[in-house]
Amino acid sequence: MEIKYRSEHGACIIAMDANFMSIKNEIIIKKINELRKSKDIQMILIDMEQVPFLNSSQLGRLMGLIKVFKDYGVLMSICSLNEFNSKVFAMTNFDKRFALFPSIEEALKNLQE
Repeated sequence: MEIKYRSEHGACIIAMDANFMSIKNEIIIKKINELRKSKDIQMILIDMEQVPFLNSSQLGRLMGLIKVFKDYGVLMSICSLNEFNSKVFAMTNFDKRFALFPSIEEALKNLQE
């Protein structure tokens, strides 16, 4: 499985899928560092549209990433959660730890404001 990265309007957009646990956080961080060197990245946007179900291990991985990017001074946001995953975020209070957006477009719009 390969995570898809792209840079758009000051954001590094990372498209996750159901198998994102198979990619180590260090690989994600390395790729984002490469993008940060070549572009002005203000936000890391995790697109969860293709993630049907989140478990506690995956939530823990996201928390690990947010700590790293906070140290870099880069905002990490999440978009395109399905209804189930939105409920998981609400029940675990992760909706208060992350900036959540319904879509990539909304997140980018917010970044531009």
